[in-house]
Order: sequence, then C-alpha cells, then structure tokens
Amino acid sequence: MPKWVWQGKCDINVIMKSWDWNTIIWRKVRKIVFNLQKRIYKAAKAGKFSKAKSLMRLLQYSTCGTFYAVRKVTTDNTGKRTAGIDLRKAKTSKDKMKLVEEVL
Repeated sequence: MPKWVWQGKCDINVIMKSWDWNTIIWRKVRKIVFNLQKRIYKAAKAGKFSKAKSLMRLLQYSTCGTFYAVRKVTTDNTGKRTAGIDLRKAKTSKDKMKLVEEVL
C-alpha cells in the first residue's frame, strides 16, 4: 500500500494534512478500486450476497474509493453543466481535498 493511503485508526484530519492532490498516484488508486469492484462482482455471481454487501461497504468507506469518486466528479466529468458535489465546483487541488475531507 502506498504511504498516502490511510490505514489504521489514526485521526484522519492529522493524516490528510500531509496529502497533496497532485502527488496521488491515480493508477494505483484506480487499480485498488477496480480490484474491489471485481471482488464484489465475483461474490455476487457466486451467490455470496453477504460477502458482496460487506465488500460494497468497504468500497464505500475506503479512502481510495473516496479519492476516485471525487476525482471522477470534479475532473473526469467535463460537461457544460457538470456541478460537482452538492452543486459546488472544485477547480483547485485544495478545493478537491476539502471535498475528500467532507466525504470521509
């Protein structure tokens, strides 16, 4: 796991001060999220719905999932009327990190 991925029961606000939006390795974030999605699909296909539900919860509250979701909404969706999260636009990296803090 990369150093910037939060693990353990530390205070998230203390750890997030050292994170920077521009230094995140997005390839690794995307890989972690995709692997979790793959595990959810395999568990659901095998009929292990409780396992799939727990994996969905893990993805929902994971740091990588949150980073990827905020990036998808703020950066990857480039439309004329794209509002971002809760009708707020985040153009700078600092604003995007604030959105991640709010979601986590």
